[in-house]
Amino acid sequence: MLAPLAAYPSTIPEAGGSLGLYLDNPGHRNRPYVVLVSASGTQPGFRLGTARVPLNPDVVSTFALTQANTAPFASFVGTLDGNGLAEARFTAPRLPGVAGQKLWFAYVQGGRVWDFASNAVEVTFVR
Repeated sequence: MLAPLAAYPSTIPEAGGSLGLYLDNPGHRNRPYVVLVSASGTQPGFRLGTARVPLNPDVVSTFALTQANTAPFASFVGTLDGNGLAEARFTAPRLPGVAGQKLWFAYVQGGRVWDFASNAVEVTFVR
């Protein structure tokens, strides 16, 4: 098993670009997930249900949740397949001047209670 969450590539050009977020959690196959994003880092994180989410909520988090499953946050809400896999996609528009800025992604899963949070992955904007 890979890490529960991986991103490729790990950088996004400030001229715009796309990255894949690869969810891998065979122990939670066929269960819903929500991909979260933060521009404020991973510490201290927060609790959601019984899961400790390794992201700090901020305005980017709120925007991503309200825009989930629309551009630029494709498949940010879904269900893992029968193998416990899914792919989400983040597509950044042209954002001049953000080189060096970072985003962090993680996902949560649950049934009646949110009981799983993935690792956080860091993505950096580059020139």
